[in-house]
Amino acid sequence: MQNLIQNKKGLSNLVATVLIILLSLTAIATLSTQIISLINSPSLSPETSCPVLASKNIIEIIKACYNTETSETEIILTRNNKNILISSLNFLLDEESFSCNNACGTCEILEQGTEKYYFDKDATQVSLFANNCLLTQKTIENC
Repeated sequence: MQNLIQNKKGLSNLVATVLIILLSLTAIATLSTQIISLINSPSLSPETSCPVLASKNIIEIIKACYNTETSETEIILTRNNKNILISSLNFLLDEESFSCNNACGTCEILEQGTEKYYFDKDATQVSLFANNCLLTQKTIENC
């Protein structure tokens, strides 16, 4: 008993070693939690894949027609799901592509409901892309 009281330096080394190990484990746990949350964040991975976007029918072409009076192609879209983020909407009229995104300023991405888009192009078919994923295609008729 008297040896334990006289050898306090040995006990303090043991306590210091245990504290260092506990601090190291806490730092590793905190760091791994932060790294996992960063990897799983939407900025590093797409919200949904192309097959999922296409199968959910988030945006559909209701009507696509060419108006001979105004010489414009009119495309009416409807959006069914507001929860999926769409950063770009692209229209492919035959071989010519038209882009609509948040940086554009001349058009707005459909958020909810129905909207009509006008194009100065006479085409036979329209393909609709969201986030560079093909959603649907439709033949353009006369209005």
